[in-house]
Amino acid sequence: MAWDGKIPFLNGKPLVYVSSWEEKQPDFQWRDNNSFQDVLTFTGFSRGRSAARGVFHSKTHNCPVEMFLTDLTPDMKLLVGGRLEGTFHFCKRGQNFGIQRVA
Repeated sequence: MAWDGKIPFLNGKPLVYVSSWEEKQPDFQWRDNNSFQDVLTFTGFSRGRSAARGVFHSKTHNCPVEMFLTDLTPDMKLLVGGRLEGTFHFCKRGQNFGIQRVA
């Protein structure tokens, strides 16, 4: 489910988790969560303490973004040449943030 709250960014890049150290940085921001068109290129997987995620490079944000495996599974059939195109929105599971395709 898409997250209607704010999304954490540091140095213009979305964060997957917010620590107290990051919140104190001068370039830290909470931004509105708006849908965005993007072309994602799959680069691998990551594993945190509580979540496994697929890692993509976002053409829109020009940085890595992560998608929870739960959200990635239905989109696997849409991956063409390691790329996933569509409209995306940020989501939140527990204390972690990620993206999901909404169209």
